Amino acid sequence: MCAKLTVMLIYGRNAVIEAIKEDSVHQVWAAVGVERRLLKILSALGVHPLMVPRIELDQMVKTTHHQGVVAVLESPMFQDPEAPFTLAQQRGEPLLLVLLDGVTDPGNYGAIIRSAEALGAHGVVSETRRSAPLSAVTIKASAGAAHHLPLVQVVNLPRHIEWLKSRGVWVYGTASEVDRPIWTLNVPLLLVLLDGVTDPGNYGAIIRSAEALGAHGVVSETRRSAPLSAVTIKASAGAAHHLPLVQVVNLPRHIEWLKSRGVWVYGTASEVDRPIWTLDFQRPVAVVLGSEGRGLRRLVREHCDELGRIPLYGQIGSLNVASALAVVLYQAARWREG
Repeated sequence: MCAKLTVMLIYGRNAVIEAIKEDSVHQVWAAVGVERRLLKILSALGVHPLMVPRIELDQMVKTTHHQGVVAVLESPMFQDPEAPFTLAQQRGEPLLLVLLDGVTDPGNYGAIIRSAEALGAHGVVSETRRSAPLSAVTIKASAGAAHHLPLVQVVNLPRHIEWLKSRGVWVYGTASEVDRPIWTLNVPLLLVLLDGVTDPGNYGAIIRSAEALGAHGVVSETRRSAPLSAVTIKASAGAAHHLPLVQVVNLPRHIEWLKSRGVWVYGTASEVDRPIWTLDFQRPVAVVLGSEGRGLRRLVREHCDELGRIPLYGQIGSLNVASALAVVLYQAARWREG
């Protein structure tokens, strides 16, 4: 979808796979010893990577967080401000845009692109100054969504907002200090349970979303879980100091204990038919999220009262686990606001 003019190195499984699907990859390298499942996926896409020692990939992209695969490709470029309008018209939908004011972190920028594409937005707009670059870090964090969504940069965001309004677009801003609430504070118990979330950055982002959206605690297992490290605290933006964080030895057993206390346990699963917003969040609820790669373990799924999915409307079939939690908790807030 995006115009392509320059080349760049990208890394990470989802980012590379999506770039291959867009037919924009020139060369792929994989680390010796990488999972066979990844090699099978690449082979099915007609790609036979050059196998090299993992340290070569470390040196190539100057990070160890490449998940064993690196590619060189034509990089997505910024598009004309009309591109989101064209996409909305093609889909037969009202325009839905995301405007970013001063988002300078490439990882956050990529996660925003991923969420925007997955949840049906028609474009992401940022300023040429005070904005994160469209870099390899951004592409990886977007899980390839940057290749499917119009990305626009404008010189002056306030002027662009006025231009959008002249086109009949309503512009809504987010602000924590305004009086208009999203949910009420007098609500039943709302817990977040984590099954196999091992990345400290994701763990911190989950804590941040949970605290901001009114959850009363985050529960994880002593094994198969990210540590409460400096990386976690930083990613939580300090929320780890304001929310009870609990570790249990056995998550399925803890779920049964919660159920004995009158708590309903909802698991997230992409393959079920029931949308998450049809579940009843007026009652005491614990929401269970699995790891990004494997989802919920079978035993954990079997102990849930209900399973629900987040309907996605873009070409990227998944959300980052922290973004998925934010969607679920927002739905809970809407339920409880009535």
